[in-house]
Amino acid sequence: MSIDTQTLDAVMISFAWLLGASLGLIAASGVGFVFWWAQAMERPGLAKITIRAALSWLSIAVAVVAGMSLAIGLEASLGYPFGASSGGLVLWAYVLGLALGTRELATSFALLHRRAEREDSGLGRAMAAMTAATGVFVWASKVVMQAVAGLVTFVMLFGDYLPQG
Repeated sequence: MSIDTQTLDAVMISFAWLLGASLGLIAASGVGFVFWWAQAMERPGLAKITIRAALSWLSIAVAVVAGMSLAIGLEASLGYPFGASSGGLVLWAYVLGLALGTRELATSFALLHRRAEREDSGLGRAMAAMTAATGVFVWASKVVMQAVAGLVTFVMLFGDYLPQG
């Protein structure tokens, strides 16, 4: 009994699409919940803020895996048309994760800042400032990753037309 590679490719493509779609729905509901929870918090304690942030980062990780799976499924279903550059669409999953991470850090900063102002806490202000600094770093990383992903995507699409050296 031999296994046909086209059949194996079809099974793998189906699995990638199914996994990506399923994880995408889970991640979307998780991210939606934690951002709704942030708006619904009236006087959050540090424990609630921490639990909300942990759930958010877990949802972001699931969203990145979903994006990677969908990117792999897309490239495989197209028959890896970009040759050696195949796999570059996965970089956009990292951009998604960094974009969601930037939003999460901004939300956590707002919650921590509001808590620090309410309680007039120096430690709370320091935590808010660290969250803001981390948010700036993640945002800058997102900008760099967008440039890299855009360049890789450009080369994947138009690499055959570029001068060869």
